[in-house]
Amino acid sequence: MKFKGVPYQDNESTGSVLNESGKQLERDVSGAIRASKRVIPLLDSELTAIVTDLQTGNARSATKLRLVMLTGLFIAIVLAALVTTLLLARQRQDASLRQARQQTADILRTVKDGLFLLDENLVIGASYSSALESLFQRSDFAGLPFEKLLRNVVSEKTLSTAVKFVGVLWSERTKENLVKTINPLGEVEVNFDTGQGKVSTRYLQFEFHRGARRRENYPRTGVGIGCQCAGGSCPRTAVLSNPGAGAGRYIVGHIACRSDAAGLILERLQRRHENDQRGAA
Repeated sequence: MKFKGVPYQDNESTGSVLNESGKQLERDVSGAIRASKRVIPLLDSELTAIVTDLQTGNARSATKLRLVMLTGLFIAIVLAALVTTLLLARQRQDASLRQARQQTADILRTVKDGLFLLDENLVIGASYSSALESLFQRSDFAGLPFEKLLRNVVSEKTLSTAVKFVGVLWSERTKENLVKTINPLGEVEVNFDTGQGKVSTRYLQFEFHRGARRRENYPRTGVGIGCQCAGGSCPRTAVLSNPGAGAGRYIVGHIACRSDAAGLILERLQRRHENDQRGAA
């Protein structure tokens, strides 16, 4: 509502009275008051509805937020319980692993046989029995090629046959039980240089066991080898190694004959293994 001017007039006879513009202003103000009396309740109801909607929306949002917070708290508790369970299981597994390693170390330290593992490259693994050091009079076995272990200890023919034999064990078509019957190191004469031109002669027995697969398509774990003095004790074989004893000559002849036969069979097996590899390629 807009008004300009003076709404009244003054004179000496009547004093101050409303003029025409003032009367019109009075009528407009009265109409505005009457209109406001009708509109204000409507505005109040609209404002009340708006406030109610806001409160309802806020209540729903608060409920959703509370639900999200409770869900997050539940997930956090579950994750904490899961992590705790996994940590406890890992600790138990580590304890079992340490115990197994300790037991393995104890076995390797106390067993009388020389035990070690060959990988596919015919290299000795890091774990081996302590008896191996006394049998071969050396201590640098970890990472040592099998061929180097036997070089200058057995004859070249026996060495070549033994390397072929271990290589054939890696072939999938090789029957382990059948191949064991031609083991060229079943009984073998070994010679160690003890210095001052003296040579120590022993007769050792080697056993080979092909490692199992962890899973169907996984490679084999290796070839396990056990070594011990022939006859069960080295002093006994020291007597047999006497050049004047008939038993010693018999063992040497038996080993030579066995090595020749094994060499012929292994030559055939190795050629078949190489043909299989070329066919697969």
